[in-house]
Amino acid sequence: MRTRVALCGDVMLGRGIDQIQRSHVDPELRERFVTDARDYVALAERRGGTDIPRGVDPAYVWGEAKERLARFAPQATVVNLENAFTGTDGFAPGKGIHYRSHPDNVAVLEAVPNPVCSLANNHVLDFGEAGLDETCATLDQAIVPYCGAGRNRDQACGPAIVEASAPRSPRARPIAVIGCCLGDSGVAGEWEAGSARPGVFLLPGLSEGEIRVIERIAAPLRDASLLVILSIHWGGNWGYDIGEEKIRFARSLVDLGAVDVVHGHSSHHPQGFEFYHGVPIIYGCGDLINDYEGIWGHEEYEPDLALLYLLALDPAGPEVRMEIAVYERRRFRLARASHDSASRIARILSAENRRLAGPTLVYEDGTVRPA
Repeated sequence: MRTRVALCGDVMLGRGIDQIQRSHVDPELRERFVTDARDYVALAERRGGTDIPRGVDPAYVWGEAKERLARFAPQATVVNLENAFTGTDGFAPGKGIHYRSHPDNVAVLEAVPNPVCSLANNHVLDFGEAGLDETCATLDQAIVPYCGAGRNRDQACGPAIVEASAPRSPRARPIAVIGCCLGDSGVAGEWEAGSARPGVFLLPGLSEGEIRVIERIAAPLRDASLLVILSIHWGGNWGYDIGEEKIRFARSLVDLGAVDVVHGHSSHHPQGFEFYHGVPIIYGCGDLINDYEGIWGHEEYEPDLALLYLLALDPAGPEVRMEIAVYERRRFRLARASHDSASRIARILSAENRRLAGPTLVYEDGTVRPA
């Protein structure tokens, strides 16, 4: 009877993650300290004390999350895809970090149920317009819906649509995902899509004008009884401070009846969330898949933990059931987190949620959930 949605944070299939796949791009990087993507694999092996396999199956990086997603059977698995699928070497100038993955690695997304990608972020144009065009073509060929970026403004601002096809939930609603981003997440202003220019759906701010823009895009979707998810890339990488402007923006969209879920991302770690008038507002999902295992720092934010938000939404009203599956990244693969790690992140997020009048969380039976 409920519409099931799985929300992921950043899924970063470039650099080291790309290099362990069966197909991978040239490992060249143009970072200040690392010039070969294979070094990220070596760093993770050194820190973890064990080898990471090469030529892995596309499902490898999902690890134990794949089985959890299969059991949950979401109508949509929504990810913020933070890489271009491209073989081009046209590195975008003026950037310190670039993410690209071989187009064959779209199979990594296809390994989970009903993937949907938001491309509105600060890495989708790391290899210029040619890289974005190849990314769109790759997703089109794989029939993976996407939003938030495209070959022109209309495509970038348009929603990704997922039809109601969940056999376990015969009354599930079709889903529309709107993807957008803010400049405070590192998105360059020149990346904004134009009437005939490829780019991202970039909001200039979070004022009343931007609220009305989202409302106008969402209105026909709501009129057609679609469940609307706003997937938004905003804020810096580390820190729990969300800011009053973001809270006001998200809550205003709920007050207007424009959205059913706010799916925030950009922070490399989970931030607080709330149920505002019953609508889930997740301000920062954190990273789900990345190649950071060999990088030290920011330990206070539990950077090795990855959270998967599983939502079951009542089609008749705002009642939402939420479960959060907690994983640790080991050998570039998601493994179920230990009891201590999952309990710790539950305590951290409960403290952050209190600032938002959000729920206290408990850990039981391998899952974090509202008490």
